[in-house]
Amino acid sequence: MLRDAIVSGQLAPGQRLVEAKLAEEMGVSRNPVREAIRRLEHEGLVEALPRAGMAVAGIDLADVVQLYAVRSVLEGLAARQAAGRLTAEQAERMERSVAEGEECRTRGDLECLVKSSSDFHRTVLEAAANRRLEALMEILDVHVSRYRRLSLQAEGGPAEVLQDHRRILTVLKQGDAEQAERLMRAHLQRSGQQIIRFLGGKEGTKAFASGQAGYNLAMPVFGSR
Repeated sequence: MLRDAIVSGQLAPGQRLVEAKLAEEMGVSRNPVREAIRRLEHEGLVEALPRAGMAVAGIDLADVVQLYAVRSVLEGLAARQAAGRLTAEQAERMERSVAEGEECRTRGDLECLVKSSSDFHRTVLEAAANRRLEALMEILDVHVSRYRRLSLQAEGGPAEVLQDHRRILTVLKQGDAEQAERLMRAHLQRSGQQIIRFLGGKEGTKAFASGQAGYNLAMPVFGSR
């Protein structure tokens, strides 16, 4: 419950987590709440504040850059491998997620948009059929979920995401592995930039595009091929 509340933004970055209050609200003793907070600290969703107890971890722009640099490589590989393995049922599921995403965007339904985007990416990973890759993505999943919501709140974000999804699906169905990887990596690099734009505005985008965080979302992590 606490993890979902943090990922959804119900518990805001910096908000203090008071065990007694949370235990009362959830109708449980303080022990499971304490253990939950300890686990969330290990996951990086909760942090200790000097002389102020525990709080929801803030969202750091450098972490966004680093996470999306890693995510673009891993999911780019997933798209490359899925291009040769995508089944008709998986393609239909992805078509449905894009169509649902368009309906969500029209209604302005953020929760629906987050779900449709998540379904799309999860199906690509499933189609890749690479258990090691799935295990690595599972480690990142909670942070990806938190940041996905932010990218879809950026101005123009939903339209760009859905356009990218349509293009990726087209090349996956064509079986073009190289193009699928390229489009997926470009898509996730744009998503990272959308989050930076949403959180830090133009100045934040410029700062990270110039490489101040040690990464540049526009450049390949492993250099050119």
